[in-house]
Amino acid sequence: MNKISILCIYILFMNMHLFSQDKLDFQFGYGYYISHSENKLHIMADQEFSSYLSYGVSYQKENIFGVSLLLNYSYHQIKKENVFNLVYIRDHGDPPPNIFIGDISHISHNIDLDYIDNFSNYFSFGIGVSLVINNRILNVEKFVEGKQSRVLNDKLASSGIGANGNLKFFLPLNKGEKYFYLTSLLKLRYTHSIWFDEDIRELDNYKQEYITSNLSIGIGYSF
Repeated sequence: MNKISILCIYILFMNMHLFSQDKLDFQFGYGYYISHSENKLHIMADQEFSSYLSYGVSYQKENIFGVSLLLNYSYHQIKKENVFNLVYIRDHGDPPPNIFIGDISHISHNIDLDYIDNFSNYFSFGIGVSLVINNRILNVEKFVEGKQSRVLNDKLASSGIGANGNLKFFLPLNKGEKYFYLTSLLKLRYTHSIWFDEDIRELDNYKQEYITSNLSIGIGYSF
């Protein structure tokens, strides 16, 4: 687990400390990019960022000034290998060819804060705001006569804001004031970039937009 994940979980638990605790659950899920602006880049060739596995943690407070709020953090990563292969051969002499192979990854940290409406004992609907922190990483390796060396590690960090909606299922496993429960969460999220770590890049007309769908299952504890 990297530093950003640890920081996001720390913020989540600090929020838990500010209010009396209600529900805490951990989820594992499957997601899909309905739209991913990076797929239009030439570097992606015929590959796309699409499906992914996600991991998350949620805290729900049932009554904060008369409303129910859900704070959720989730993480996922997609890696596309061999997005391009380049073979360089000199015109003269007989040197071995240089082979360049590129891999590209997308890492996403997502924080959602939602208003929750419990419309039955087992289902709730939520809508709220989203913050995402993204890293797009391009690694290029060079191979010469079987020897491997890294020639490029380009990382573009960015952040974005947006909105999300979710439908949550909730099933208690035992009776009492404190109990375990099973949960499932279906979520749609749209985000748009607001900041880039440009470094030496020129990104005046560049943007990132994502629409994701995610279905997760998990187990939680109410106390």
